[in-house]
Amino acid sequence: MNEQSADASQDHNGPRRLATISWHSVGVWVGLLLLVIVGACISESFFSAANLFNILRQASMIAIIALGMTFVIISGGIDLSVGSIVALVSVLVAGTINRYGIAMGLALGLGAGMAAGAINGAGVVYFKMPPFIMTLAGMTIYRGLAFIYSGGKPITVAERFAGSFNVIGGGYLGPAPYPVVIMFILFALGYVVLRHTPIGTYVFAIGGNEDAARLSGVNIALTKVFVYTVSGLCSAFSAIILTSRVTVGEPIAGVMYELEAIAAAVIGGASLAGGRGGVGGALAGSLILFILLNLFNMKNVPSYYQDVFKGIIIVLAVLIQYKRR
Repeated sequence: MNEQSADASQDHNGPRRLATISWHSVGVWVGLLLLVIVGACISESFFSAANLFNILRQASMIAIIALGMTFVIISGGIDLSVGSIVALVSVLVAGTINRYGIAMGLALGLGAGMAAGAINGAGVVYFKMPPFIMTLAGMTIYRGLAFIYSGGKPITVAERFAGSFNVIGGGYLGPAPYPVVIMFILFALGYVVLRHTPIGTYVFAIGGNEDAARLSGVNIALTKVFVYTVSGLCSAFSAIILTSRVTVGEPIAGVMYELEAIAAAVIGGASLAGGRGGVGGALAGSLILFILLNLFNMKNVPSYYQDVFKGIIIVLAVLIQYKRR
């Protein structure tokens, strides 16, 4: 079952539904293309390789989080803790590198992100907590743990490790920044998992109709824990990239990341009602947000105007979804 079949199973107008979804998926990318054309018209430097790679680099951290968020939203959930997981992983990675080296720091960071996500999923499944409440609590708890571990202060990566560690966030593979390469690898893996594995089928099935999925033999508990674990893992990757770029672990890192990730997923077509979405849409939504940010900065638009505009875009994206339903 893929994105299209999951949606089609919810009503008896399969062909019409499939056509609507197909046009919506195309529409996101058409909107992205139109925005690129507008950017090229506004500024001659927009299409420079340096600027395009800069947009991709800036978008990479939110896009990776939006990838994990898309898994959660398709399953019918939400994850408000991702920004706090970024902060927790950031300080853990920096502190662990200083004591035990880069390899141990990366392993612990990724493990901590997965553990935090799994705890969210376990709370939703086994304690019957609404996803909004469970991950809202997680947002507070993980941020608090980040401040406890760091003593409320940034943790600077030791000089003997800083150069090698900085390659992850500041290095290049040919002309492409490593964060961009990591982003595309993770999105490719996410696409394969979501569209070509049984667990991906289960994610769509649960989001489309949880009762029907249960009657069909889907392991609801395992699948829900899985999607929140994926979200935590993606947050950990984002935290590693961020910490590597500045070689500092910050307990205040990741503030508002959850809202930007949700916005990217929703703009890309993920339905907050569950059962619909895709990794391609999450990538397109992230790029739309950061191209807009790039254009605003070129025109010296104040940040508070940018926040208002992003909020309007989110509202419009949700309204379009409900109008089509």
